Amino acid sequence: MVQSHDSLTALETECLSLDLIDKFSKEVVDKLSLWANEEIFSKLGGSLTIERPLKESVNAGVYFKTITPPSPHIVIHMGMIQEIYRDCFAFPVITEKAQLDSDAFNPKVFGHLKGTIFDFKGGIPRIHHIEMSEISRKYALGFQVGFVEDILKAPELHKDHMEIHIECLKYRFQMFELMLAWVFFHELSHAVQCHYKLKNDVQVDKISYEINGEDKGGVDSQAREILADVEGFEFVIMYMKRENIYHFKSSYILLTALTCMFNRFYTGKYKENFQNITGTHPHPVIREHYISAFFRTRMMKDLPLVLEPELYHSHAFGYIYLSIKATYAGSLFWANRHLKFTGEELTSFMKMQNRENSEEFKSYVKTLNESIKRQLQTIRDTHLLKSSQIRQDYILPIFE
Repeated sequence: MVQSHDSLTALETECLSLDLIDKFSKEVVDKLSLWANEEIFSKLGGSLTIERPLKESVNAGVYFKTITPPSPHIVIHMGMIQEIYRDCFAFPVITEKAQLDSDAFNPKVFGHLKGTIFDFKGGIPRIHHIEMSEISRKYALGFQVGFVEDILKAPELHKDHMEIHIECLKYRFQMFELMLAWVFFHELSHAVQCHYKLKNDVQVDKISYEINGEDKGGVDSQAREILADVEGFEFVIMYMKRENIYHFKSSYILLTALTCMFNRFYTGKYKENFQNITGTHPHPVIREHYISAFFRTRMMKDLPLVLEPELYHSHAFGYIYLSIKATYAGSLFWANRHLKFTGEELTSFMKMQNRENSEEFKSYVKTLNESIKRQLQTIRDTHLLKSSQIRQDYILPIFE
């Protein structure tokens, strides 16, 4: 008997320890805040503060307490943190089940991209403990010890599935950490790009939420969200490097998490077209499009120039493979977990992804690109971090 979505949500909620989520998220955001203050704001005489209010809404935002010295305040609701953890809790389990029970991850699905340098079986790559961050490894090992103890005490439990459960544990915490980092860095990007200077309403002490319930905004506001998405991703790459987890598996994990989040933002809130998007935030499928484009461009930048052409092209195809597979896996999870998905047709989000060659998609992106490039002129001059990748010309093609 297939369980209803409501019963699954209830079961998940029983497993979502608020104490665990609170403790883990605090460790992560405290670490990120410390870095931001040491590397950016203390050098400018200001300081960054962060708050995680106990609110159920899936929301986050940022505002400036003072402009001089620059002192932004980031707010991430516990409702958002909890729902991120919920996705990270369920994603690896449901994805592994899809691998075992169906042909969802048959290599043929990925056509000519199969067999690339980053190819891996199934929907989640196997992660070694050494490939995890210090924080995620600590929590994963703690849960792993408890899980193994339970198995040894109860022989009737499925020992055959022990390895799968352990892999899901590792994926869960790494996914949670990286997605939480991206949310933090997305808000940080609004601050360091000084977006208040580009708004008509210059009330810098008024919080700008991700979901504000208002139909205000327009193309310039949406363009700034794309820029915050992109630089937020870059900040996570920098974080991966500091944590010694800069490898294709971490990138894939982050991309799957983002796809889950964009599906969440899309479901029930957007119509099945790219016309008349008037809010402060762009269509979630458009956001996923820019993230994927930036990911592929950014990863190629780090390749040594001395690579043989064959190896260089292998990496290029590998990054395409990772972005496509991550989007596929994230959307498939969302369909199976949150929608009445039978597999007979694509979900609405997937259908919209397949419209990248449509005239309405091209028109929407063209309008966004024009706004992005126009606002970039000011952002590059006023950016608080002079080493920002947003200031580099190599990213301009993704806005063409």
